[in-house]
Amino acid sequence: MKFLATSLLSLVTGVGVGTLIQDKPAAGAQDKKPAAQEMDAVAVQAGPEHKKLEKMVGTWDGAITFYMGGQAMTSKAVETNTLVMNGLWLLSDFKGEFMGQPFHGHGIFGYDPVKKKHVSVWVDSMSSSFTTGEGEGSKDGKTMVDTMVGYDPSGKKSVMRNVTTIQDADHRTFEMYNIADDGKEALAMKIEYTRRK
Repeated sequence: MKFLATSLLSLVTGVGVGTLIQDKPAAGAQDKKPAAQEMDAVAVQAGPEHKKLEKMVGTWDGAITFYMGGQAMTSKAVETNTLVMNGLWLLSDFKGEFMGQPFHGHGIFGYDPVKKKHVSVWVDSMSSSFTTGEGEGSKDGKTMVDTMVGYDPSGKKSVMRNVTTIQDADHRTFEMYNIADDGKEALAMKIEYTRRK
C-alpha cells in the first residue's frame, strides 16, 4: 500500500502538478507527452486470468437455497456484473432477500499476478465488516475455488470456502461452505444462476 501511495504521489507531482504550475513550457517541453498519455502508459492491461472474468458479465437471476439448522430455505436474487478499469476488475451488485429481509451486497473480483491468485472483497447490508478472499481457478476457467475470511455480526472470525462452477454461457452455480474451528465444512448456501436475456 505504501508503495502504491508513493507511486501515485510521484506520478501526480511529476506529471499533473508540474504541468499546472508552469507559466510557460520549459525548453524541450513540446517533445513531452501530454499528462493523459503519460497516465495511459502506466495503465495495466488485462491478462488471460482477467479475461476469464468476462464469463460473469451481465445480469443473472439467482435461485438461492440457504441451509440453516438442518432446514433449507429458498429465496431469489438478481446479480449484475460489469468489467471496469481495462477489464482488470469485475464489479458485482447483488440484490435479494435473506429471511424475509432485503439484502444488498457488492463484490470486487480480480486477479493478482504477484500472488498468482484470484482476489476479492465483499461488503453487504448484513455486516459493517468486509470480507476478503483468495483462490484459484481451473485452467479452462469453468471452476473457481476460493477461501473468504470475514467477521460475523458478533465479531467472531468467519471462514468460508466458495466454489463457482460454470455449466455453460448462461448457467453457473455458487456454493458456500462454512468452515468450523475444527476444519469441518458445512454447506451454508447454494445459488443457481441463469443469465437474463
